[in-house]
Amino acid sequence: MRWVFEKLNRHEEAKRARARAIEIDPDMVNPDYCNAKEAARGGNKIKALENLRAAIKHSPETIDRIKNDPVFKDLWEH
Repeated sequence: MRWVFEKLNRHEEAKRARARAIEIDPDMVNPDYCNAKEAARGGNKIKALENLRAAIKHSPETIDRIKNDPVFKDLWEH
């Protein structure tokens, strides 16, 4: 829902929607982040990196979370 509000330039509603989404399920806030985790778990490093780039583009604060998520450990080791 947040993305819809953003596209409509309804930024305050977008902020509230994001805050509520975090309350409900912190892992589902950023779909690109979730897709990256799924790709990484499946061994698709290229797809994982593409989704991580998109996740960071939409939510720059996600970068710290990505750095500390063990799912992405293999992406940094090679």
